[in-house]
Amino acid sequence: MAVEGDIEAEVRYFLMVRAVYYLKIAAEIHISEEALRQVEHLFGEQIKDVAALEIQFLAAHLDLSIAAGHLKKTDTAMLAQHLVIMSEGIKKSVKERHIEPFDVEKMRTEIGENLDYILGLIWAGLRA
Repeated sequence: MAVEGDIEAEVRYFLMVRAVYYLKIAAEIHISEEALRQVEHLFGEQIKDVAALEIQFLAAHLDLSIAAGHLKKTDTAMLAQHLVIMSEGIKKSVKERHIEPFDVEKMRTEIGENLDYILGLIWAGLRA
């Protein structure tokens, strides 16, 4: 990750990049949520594979932070899965509030504010 050594910053960075990347692509090709839903089944296996890799990636970084004594012991695979699910929910919620044309920078700000709030609660409970 681009922000090495600080698990909290690393996770936030990762979740922001994945959310904003999706929004930028959707804005660039001008595709609606409905159109995406209609073709999503064509890419089901690839989507599952990418999600599994993202969860594995996050869990490995969380494991390293636990081993270094920065976080309490927890089920990192489950935490990583829920972090990805949470970020998907935030992304979808923000995107639904913004009707075309996309204002990716405004959406990025809103996503960041939501991530900061929820991740702050999570880290408060996990800090060693």
